[in-house]
Amino acid sequence: MKAMSLAELQDHIKELNTLKGAQLQEIETHTKGLQLSLYRQGRIWWLLELTPQQPMSVVLFEETPWRKKIGPKPLALFLNSNARNLYFVEARLLADQGRIFEVELASKERKLILEIHLIPKAVNVVARIDGKSISWAKPRDLAPAPSVEGSHRESSDIKFEWLKEQAQIIKSPNSAVPVAANPEVVKIQQAVQKKKKALLAMQAQLDSDEGLQWSVLGELLKSQPISELPVEWASFLKENLSRNDLMQKCFQKNKLLQKKKQGTFDRIEILTKEIAELEKALATGVFQKVQPVQGRQQLKDAGAEGRTKTFSGFVASKGKSASDNLALLRSAKAWDLWVHLRDYPSSHVIVARDKNQKVPDLVLHEAALWLAESSMKSKLSLSGTRLDVVVAECRFVRPIKGDKIGRVHYQNERTFTIIIP
Repeated sequence: MKAMSLAELQDHIKELNTLKGAQLQEIETHTKGLQLSLYRQGRIWWLLELTPQQPMSVVLFEETPWRKKIGPKPLALFLNSNARNLYFVEARLLADQGRIFEVELASKERKLILEIHLIPKAVNVVARIDGKSISWAKPRDLAPAPSVEGSHRESSDIKFEWLKEQAQIIKSPNSAVPVAANPEVVKIQQAVQKKKKALLAMQAQLDSDEGLQWSVLGELLKSQPISELPVEWASFLKENLSRNDLMQKCFQKNKLLQKKKQGTFDRIEILTKEIAELEKALATGVFQKVQPVQGRQQLKDAGAEGRTKTFSGFVASKGKSASDNLALLRSAKAWDLWVHLRDYPSSHVIVARDKNQKVPDLVLHEAALWLAESSMKSKLSLSGTRLDVVVAECRFVRPIKGDKIGRVHYQNERTFTIIIP
């Protein structure tokens, strides 16, 4: 595994800074480097692999692959005497020195600086406090650090690759005992990565501002014929439309795209909050664990056709027709949740749950998006559209007698809004 590039180290600094306020409790020496144990609403491990060819800094939650410690080196003894019970304040990249960064640990009485060198063949950790200092390896003059070529890996990918490598270490009296990566951590890291990519795509969409271009073209057409438009508008004139029809199209396009833009702003706000919550969970090591529901074969039990999907352990079923929807409703438990698009024709989704079990809002949100994907006839053209969703316990949903099959009456409902991505 290759060492981190400068750009990758910059990403890692951001991850380290999510540890602000964590208290350093233990410092251990291992065959491959230092392991620091911090605590903030849960155990956090900061591992510094200090091997000459592959230096690495990794933050883990709940579990560590390094179990077998060895006798402490002078640096570890120094840290145990001077750094224990200090709080993580800040990590800073010393960009002018290559892949070197420092971490500040402090309390009201004292401050300690750890300077970490992650440069292959020049690896070191230096601790400084009250005019005293000590290092992992003998200090040496550093040449300019060579850059590491290659793609910019995501922090989660680097961590997964590193953990996979640790699991392949042959066990020996002086080697680490590998453990599998925490699946909950990996799942959340992948979710954060996916949401951040979605944010970048949305931002690029906003930057293009296509709606403004259509608006400008519409204003131009008010004062000049199509034949006199500048050549840069050629891509907007592919359809053989009259001047009036093209003006109408311009203002309709602008109106639609402005509405879509507002939806994108709203979605960015939602995604930003979701990312912050997930990163907080990664930083604290406290995860909201959803207890899986014993999945009932609702479609089979109802004798209906459709699809079933699981969201964080909760089984949701959706019928293919009005009769399927009715059959699903009649076979559902009284406390199951019924989900439907408000004021818009759609399938019915039944989310199975145990009695009195709370279904997280994120699960209902995902189930509603799944429902909207199959119900919207032109999903691409409606990207960014806001839709209201109705949720009620199945005992409060009743078919309307004498009315066309599939229509229902409901009460004690609650509503929330989704945005078509």
